[in-house]
Amino acid sequence: MQVDKSQIVNSALWAAYGDAAGFITELAKSTSLVKRRAGISHVSETIEWKRKIGGQYGALAQLPAGCYSDDTQLRLSTCRSLLSSGKFDVEAFSKIELPIWLSYALGAGRGSKTAASHLSQASVNWNNNFFDVNKRSYFQCGGNGAAMRIQPHVWVSSSETGIDKMVLDVIRNSVCTHGHARGILGAVFHANCLDFALKYNELPPPDEWHSFIRVFSQVPLIMERDTELASVWLPVWEEENNGSFGNACQQVANECEKDITILTDIMNSGGKYRDLVSAIGGLEDETRGSGTKTALLAMCHAWIHKRTPVKDALLEAANLLNSDTDTIATMSGALLGCVTATAPTDPLQDRKYIEQEAIRCWKIRTGQLVENFKYPDLFGWKPPKTQIEVVRSFENKPFVIGLGKGSTLGEAFISDGKKPSYWQWIKLDFGQSVLCKRRENPESISERHGALMPSNKKASASQNNPGRSHSDMKDTLFDVNASRKNTGNQSPVRDVHFLTNEAIHSKFDPTIIGRNLLELIQKENSVEAAIGYAAIIAKAIASRKDRNGNSR
Repeated sequence: MQVDKSQIVNSALWAAYGDAAGFITELAKSTSLVKRRAGISHVSETIEWKRKIGGQYGALAQLPAGCYSDDTQLRLSTCRSLLSSGKFDVEAFSKIELPIWLSYALGAGRGSKTAASHLSQASVNWNNNFFDVNKRSYFQCGGNGAAMRIQPHVWVSSSETGIDKMVLDVIRNSVCTHGHARGILGAVFHANCLDFALKYNELPPPDEWHSFIRVFSQVPLIMERDTELASVWLPVWEEENNGSFGNACQQVANECEKDITILTDIMNSGGKYRDLVSAIGGLEDETRGSGTKTALLAMCHAWIHKRTPVKDALLEAANLLNSDTDTIATMSGALLGCVTATAPTDPLQDRKYIEQEAIRCWKIRTGQLVENFKYPDLFGWKPPKTQIEVVRSFENKPFVIGLGKGSTLGEAFISDGKKPSYWQWIKLDFGQSVLCKRRENPESISERHGALMPSNKKASASQNNPGRSHSDMKDTLFDVNASRKNTGNQSPVRDVHFLTNEAIHSKFDPTIIGRNLLELIQKENSVEAAIGYAAIIAKAIASRKDRNGNSR
């Protein structure tokens, strides 16, 4: 069934609306806190409100009506990281988008922020972000910070690209920040729910949810067909956790099956939304933000409200205090938006830009040419060491490193204290508004700061060959379907995937590594293949050193 453009646009808009409504009540345990923030005790529309930013010594900032949180921020980051070809530029997402996002993040969880901060280190990549900082471990990050942002992978996925490709991109996005199976599989479950809603223009019924859980058993197999996940991420994960990732997926699948049984029993007996959330721990601190539970609750919420006006449905989720108000509402909004003909009418921050990115996703899905976002050249890119260095001045306009020029909106919000801090709303030229910490007088930069500027070389390549980038070149070398096993007398294809596995299984035998490099040099795309092979081997070795505590 052909997906209409309005389905993706409405999915994006209602997802942002649910986020904006739930952001007002996020982490509020009482109506008195909501009233202090917004002057109301019950959210009935998107309104202006105030929030303390920057921690205990930060500033009280005025947030516009429809202001969204990290859920929509990272969803837009994911949109920008999608190339015209449909390829997910995971390097740009992990090394530019996530570190820079720290400077304007609103309502972000500690795990995602720690992961983004760790990715700013030169030696850390998307598939080896194995941090263990301040009692926060990558392998324990099982929250919903991945599931809330992966909708664009579904929006661009067509029947031609295949479900495995969509799931792989969801996994690659998720593992940038989340290392627990619940965080990854919650994203996979939500992606399958959204994919069904888009393709059939109706929400998946409860019987279908079990089939989405069965996909969990395929996730390790999909990972094994991806060179960088198979050679770097999976081996370290399994050694660190003393077990197979497949077993972890099965354990989470069993948990989800039990939760679905509980939820369907409550729905069949006429239970309310609060009953559903309470029954599986959605009101408890320990389990409130679980990636899988949030995905299940968002699906349940959408299902019981399939005949309710979307606004009324999302406001119910936003007003259930002690629950994960913004994330359940944003994920439910993404689902309900696929099956409604109406869009939000309340104020929504950056509505035009959200629509623009949704339309771009639809165009990618339908094979139309679109422009790629112009990132700095990754080969020279170095993230700023501190958040306050992100905002600079370029040609007398604010410049957000990695994202580009913008214009100030209103006056800065200034903290109290001997050394006041400044936060400024900046409207970026491409359409998004960000509230960034900055210096009183940001440092001026010029064109000579090439590593901070959009890459003209990359922009030219995009125009001449849309969707082509360094990441795309790697895809021709590391095809997710390139891994082949012997069948009868058929010889295995000695591609990069095969050769890296051979080197790793040899425990990095220098003779085998050298022989493989010489073999790759004789092939087509010899330079790219050799560089890619060497990079994967280096990452694999470095990851094992980190795991053993040699350089962590």
